[in-house]
Amino acid sequence: MKKYQIILVTIMFLGLNACNDFIEEEPQDFLTPSGFYTNDQDAELAINGTYNAVSHLYDGQGRFFFVDTATDIIYSRPTAVGPATEMHRWDINPTTQNLERFWRELYTLINRTNDNILGINENLENLTPDVGNRVLGEALFLRGFAYYNLVILYGEVPLIIEPFTSLDATSSSLAPQQEIWDQVISDLQQARDLLPEKSGPANSFQGRVGRAAANTFLAKSLMYQQRWQEALQEVNAVINSGAYELEESVRDIFLIANENGKESIFESQHSADDPATGASDRTGNIFANQYNARGSSIPGAFSTHFPSNTLLDLFEPQDTRFVELITQPEPQQIDQIPHVGKFLDPTVDRFRFNRNENNFIITRLADVYLMKAEIENELNGGPNAAAIEALNIIRGRANASLYALGGETQAQFREIIFEERAKELFAENHRYHDLKRLGFDVLQQAVESMEPQEIAPTVPASLEFYPIPQLEIDLNDGLD
Repeated sequence: MKKYQIILVTIMFLGLNACNDFIEEEPQDFLTPSGFYTNDQDAELAINGTYNAVSHLYDGQGRFFFVDTATDIIYSRPTAVGPATEMHRWDINPTTQNLERFWRELYTLINRTNDNILGINENLENLTPDVGNRVLGEALFLRGFAYYNLVILYGEVPLIIEPFTSLDATSSSLAPQQEIWDQVISDLQQARDLLPEKSGPANSFQGRVGRAAANTFLAKSLMYQQRWQEALQEVNAVINSGAYELEESVRDIFLIANENGKESIFESQHSADDPATGASDRTGNIFANQYNARGSSIPGAFSTHFPSNTLLDLFEPQDTRFVELITQPEPQQIDQIPHVGKFLDPTVDRFRFNRNENNFIITRLADVYLMKAEIENELNGGPNAAAIEALNIIRGRANASLYALGGETQAQFREIIFEERAKELFAENHRYHDLKRLGFDVLQQAVESMEPQEIAPTVPASLEFYPIPQLEIDLNDGLD
């Protein structure tokens, strides 16, 4: 199914608890979700509402794709002002609007997963084992995914793993980073062990995560901890499962007709307006507007974010990722420079503000192959045959020249892998996380060295982690 039914579980609970005394008394407690999960259908409805929070993370409410603009391969229009460009300029402080968006949407996702986890655990006897285990695994994965992003972006954050049961519980102090990483790894390990191999059209759960999503983000988390051998087991589990395949061409990956396709492991679900009624749908996306060209033959684009020369110079001329996924300017375009073309689709006749249909691919099999190449290089003190093979699988599909084993040091091959990840995964929200994993100094140097130099910002040393939003500080007594 393309759309997830929006279930505002908290509102339902509050409605069930309403009475005449509500106006006269100050509420002292929240109703727990345990009474909601009385059967399989309730559990499915609840987790659907949780997935809707993932969609909002990447739509116009969360705008999480803006994180890519804080790197060396995507930049924002230099003459623009406001939230759309503040990430690229590194004009960041506790009142930065996008930081509030990221924080709000990630904790919305966490709050919903906490409700899911408690409700399912307290009602397993009401659910069939397949549904109970799967929905619990999905909730654990989504909570791990949220904290994975929070700890990378913000460092120390409140670690909340139970639903709020009183007003006092909303006051939470910061947890050490390692404690958060331990929770992320624990959640993802549990999710891996509970989830089926793959959720997809065959069993009517298209867009829902399967085991590979947990394997993949568990491997990413272990790579941050430099636990290379354990990470290798996780990526090999995905590759060897046979449940996923690369699309034949890079263009096919991003077609609306191929959403949740054979290469996709986890993607944010989005839907367009209903053309018959004009009804708006808050799960539409805005990234298609942001990346495509103003004044092109398809109206409605903003031309806000562009591929940098640092990225463009990495491609060989015959590389199909350059030929098919970087658009060259049409004569009538306002900006006569290349644009990101991943979110163009032959079925789209115009872009609509926050109402576009394209899903956002969060991770896919190509990502996993390149993770394997990196892990093999780190484990073996340099590239081995397995690392070269994984790299060449991705390069071969793109018609790029292939590498032969021999000659490169570990450091040189690491650089090759990260350049390959930039070419394969640009505008998919990987670059910031990748460079940050190498070290904040690497991210800082890359951004300040980007080309063209006139658009390269200065990255303050104080922003190794983004500041906690001022709104959160004002509302949370535990952060004083």
